Amino acid sequence: MLDREARVHRMHEMSPLSVALVADFEATRAVWRALQSAVPLAMVESFDLSDVQFLAAASARSHFLVGVGDSWEEGVASAAFDAVIADEEDLSDFVRRARTFESLRRDHRPLPDEKPPVQPWTERWAQVADRLGARVRAAFERAGHPVRVDHVGSTAVRGLPSPGVVDLQVGVDSLSAADAAADALRAAGFVNLQSLTPGAPGMRDVPRGPHALRREARKRVFANVDEAQRAIVHVRRTGSASWRHALLLRDWLRADAVARNDYAGVVTMRVASDDASGGVAYARAKEGWFDQAFARAEAWAAAADWSPAAVAARVPGLRRDRRDAGARSEPGTRDRPAMGRLVPGVGIASTE
Repeated sequence: MLDREARVHRMHEMSPLSVALVADFEATRAVWRALQSAVPLAMVESFDLSDVQFLAAASARSHFLVGVGDSWEEGVASAAFDAVIADEEDLSDFVRRARTFESLRRDHRPLPDEKPPVQPWTERWAQVADRLGARVRAAFERAGHPVRVDHVGSTAVRGLPSPGVVDLQVGVDSLSAADAAADALRAAGFVNLQSLTPGAPGMRDVPRGPHALRREARKRVFANVDEAQRAIVHVRRTGSASWRHALLLRDWLRADAVARNDYAGVVTMRVASDDASGGVAYARAKEGWFDQAFARAEAWAAAADWSPAAVAARVPGLRRDRRDAGARSEPGTRDRPAMGRLVPGVGIASTE
């Protein structure tokens, strides 16, 4: 076990917990004070609604994007945030969540293994994928590797029930890019599952198709450490059979209601899989379905003239910093800084 001096050194060498708030100054101060008792090095950056053009960039460089106030409690707006704080109970829950996140992130430990319940599809999963995908993409960019990030898996298919674990696929020219980005991903809150649980299921892909090569089953796997929203990051070589199959399966299920209903039947087996043998039966049924569905998906791809063309990433409800895109500020508005200023003596970054 590391002694106290070693732990303090490690805390200082890793970037601090970063929280971006949509809140007024007083609310920001209250959140910062509450966080200090649990995560003393946490940095809090605040924005008001006039800063909406900067929120996508702020979210990508932060660990949490949080809305403060009861106006965010319900509806589509609440899904745009990692958390909403409307009262003292919400604040207490978020502080506990942030403390757990920071402990796992710094110790490079995954979330406890558990079986989330199957849930009906929700638009929130798409927004979660956008936020986490932006953070993953930013981590690779910090390591010098621009990448494409796609939302795949059951949470990416509207109408499909799912355990709610968001799957992201990162396309790279070489898996060495993932190795180079491992430290940046860890700093962003994504642990390397293959270094922690190398023998666990899912650490390699299952080659499918007559031309699939065994080496194309190699990938890198990371997982986020936010207990409120589990996510897995699959890093695959762009153009490999496994990379293509993940995109094909998603788009086929989105387009084919019969296939979607078939797969929903397999997913809902998870509800009855309460013991160890049931879990194994579910996993086998799922892999078996993928095997028999391969030919159907390929037939659909040929008929639809489908190909995994690159699609620009988007962040629903949040606009990019227009200066990043080369646009000028609108007439009559002042040019606001992308980063908030530090409030002297408080340690809160604010744009007020």
